Amino acid sequence: MWMVSGSKFLSHYYRVKEVLIFSFEYISPPPHRTIQSLAETPVFGSEYLHISPPYTPEDTVTILEDLRTVTNANGETWRPKVIYEPHPRTCEPSQRGWLERAAPYIDILS
Repeated sequence: MWMVSGSKFLSHYYRVKEVLIFSFEYISPPPHRTIQSLAETPVFGSEYLHISPPYTPEDTVTILEDLRTVTNANGETWRPKVIYEPHPRTCEPSQRGWLERAAPYIDILS
């Protein structure tokens, strides 16, 4: 998932008017993992859940809905604090409704 992506990327640094800019591009696409796929991993039960690209605001709503019902093999639930870091490309008017729907369940929006 977003915390254990397993993807590789290239970092780029360059200057624009004396400001150092950092960007990256994926070499291999990051995997889309579900909350249920984490139920039997060490990640399940952690205090924080960091959701970052490639997840869109729409994906985030699905993740947050899944968090309400997911349990592991022992029947334990997971109620982490949620940190959401949207990709700048998903910060557009068409995604506003999804972000507003997710916002009440996000503890930190970066």
